This record gives sequence, C-alpha cells and structure tokens, in this order.
Amino acid sequence: MAASVLAGGPAIYTEDQRLLITGGEMAEEAYFTFSQSLVHGDDGGMGGLLNTVQETTAKVQGERQTWTLHELATRTTNATSEDEVLRLTAEVLSGDDLDFP
Repeated sequence: MAASVLAGGPAIYTEDQRLLITGGEMAEEAYFTFSQSLVHGDDGGMGGLLNTVQETTAKVQGERQTWTLHELATRTTNATSEDEVLRLTAEVLSGDDLDFP
C-alpha cells in the first residue's frame, strides 16, 4: 500500500484489514484501519508518508459475535424439536469459520 502512495498514487484508506500476528507458535487475528497519504516536503517534492492506524479488532470480532447470536436466535426460534435446534445451530456455527473453525 505504501509503495503505491510513494509512487505518486492517490491516498489509500483500508478499513478493517485482517492481519495475522504471529507470536510463538500461534497466529493471532487482528484488524486495523489504515490511512496512508503522501506528505510534501518544503521543496514541494515528496517529504514522506503519513500512515495512521487504528486497531479495530474488538469492533470486528464484536460484530461477528452479534451476527452469530442474531442468526442463532432467528433460525432456532421456531424449531419444534431438540434435534432441529441442534441442526440449525450447527448450520449457523459452520457459517462462521473465523470463530468456529
């Protein structure tokens, strides 16, 4: 992303970009919103790159959890048996590979 801006391209805004942060043997999921733009120097040429970053992991994971809970409630409300509840629950959870691999 930075190379594109430094090459004279437009400013870049990327929302909720997923990155895997590796520490030890496990990779941890993290999300960030980036904004990158060129900073002009005193001579009018390229002075550098302004890269602002906001971590959005809690927001993204919270939205996913809310979606899952909403789907569970919606899909199982009218179930008429325990087997149907379990089947519908499995369907909902299987649609969320990031939280339920």
